[in-house]
Amino acid sequence: WSMTPLPPPPPPPAPPSAQDMFLHSQAVQQVGGWDVQPGAQAYGTAAGALPQGVRVVWIPCQRTGRLQLCYQGEGPEAEILAQNAANMWFSLSSTNIVETDIQEDDAWVNQMCQVNGIDAFLRRADVVLGPYAGMSAYGAASNAKKRTRTCKVALVLAILTDFPEVQQNIAAQIQQTPWLVTLLDEARQRKVQQAGQVHA
Repeated sequence: WSMTPLPPPPPPPAPPSAQDMFLHSQAVQQVGGWDVQPGAQAYGTAAGALPQGVRVVWIPCQRTGRLQLCYQGEGPEAEILAQNAANMWFSLSSTNIVETDIQEDDAWVNQMCQVNGIDAFLRRADVVLGPYAGMSAYGAASNAKKRTRTCKVALVLAILTDFPEVQQNIAAQIQQTPWLVTLLDEARQRKVQQAGQVHA
């Protein structure tokens, strides 16, 4: 008797075509007034654990209901990220940012942040021109210099949450702080969760 030869293994799956990639990029879910792609993966592969003292939350704007990111970063590793905040922003856009300190009597914003575990003075960064016009985010820190940096980090995180395709523009920063990938993943997941609560 003779053994029947085994059939050859199936060929490996073909890589996605340009059309497939385009359709995938269009499959976005409208959340909080901006497009966020559910389950979107960050560029890069080395994701590290978040350092202690780093936190990101989303708070609804009292006037429009649009979700706005609030970021707090304390500690030496967060400081490395904060020191490069301006470079990160200019890697995404050359548009100037309007920054505003949030006063203690702004009860809504302060209450929303405290409820979510952020208890520090806030500074808001707004984009008024360019492709990201209308976006804003909050940075929380213990002093004015840190707030200026953290509000830029917050704005970068907010933009990368809604526009993951531009994350490659800050690839050098991700190599320096691999936990930034984890932070972005958490920001995206939290936005989807928070949007579900807002629209529930």
